[in-house]
Formats: sequence, structure tokens, C-alpha cells
Amino acid sequence: MEYARCPKKFYWTSIRPLPRFSGPAARIGTQVHAWIERQAAGQATLLELEEMPDLTDEELAGEPGRVERLQRNFEASRFGSVSPLYAERAFLLRVDEFVVSGRIDAIFGTADGPWEVVDYKTGR
Repeated sequence: MEYARCPKKFYWTSIRPLPRFSGPAARIGTQVHAWIERQAAGQATLLELEEMPDLTDEELAGEPGRVERLQRNFEASRFGSVSPLYAERAFLLRVDEFVVSGRIDAIFGTADGPWEVVDYKTGR
């Protein structure tokens, strides 16, 4: 269907996709997710903005302290003081003839259950 509407768009999105620019919100989300993952592995320390070279001042303009605020919010949450059973786990789910795949941020609980699947959100 996409090809019938615009063959060039189909080519550049499906056959030879161009690299996508990662906007400030996505980059901040990636940074905070990585920090949470390191914390779950017992390797985290609170990071200062100067220690995050992949985030520029321009990207953080208008929201100073956002990364630290997100980190503090996570630490204050009920998940901040416990380690997940699993972090960043890929999954496949078959529903009839469909297959859904993705990545789970964290699974909390005990080995015998119950489990709680958590998807961290850093957006508004």
C-alpha cells in the first residue's frame, strides 16, 4: 500500500532508511534509562550534567536540571530501592497470526511471581 502511494518514500523508509535525528527528549530519555539500568546492576552514581557529553547545553536549554529531577523521582519511587529481576529484556508475543516484539524496561517481583512489568517514561 505504501509503495502504491509513493514509491520513493517506500524506498527511503523501508529499503534504504536514512538515519534519524534523535531529538533532545529522546536523548534525555535514553540517558535516564541507561542510568536506571546501571543502578539496577549496582553500578550507578548520580551523574552531573558535565559528565554527560552526549547531551548538549542547547538540548537541555529551557529545562535545566531535568535529568537530575528524573533521577531523583526514580530514586523516590517504589522501584528506586529494589533491583529488578530483569532489565532491558526483549520479548516476542504471539497473538493468533500476529507477532508482537519489543523490549521491556524492567520486571520486578519474585522468581515465583507475581511479576510487575515496568515501562519507564521520561516524557511529559
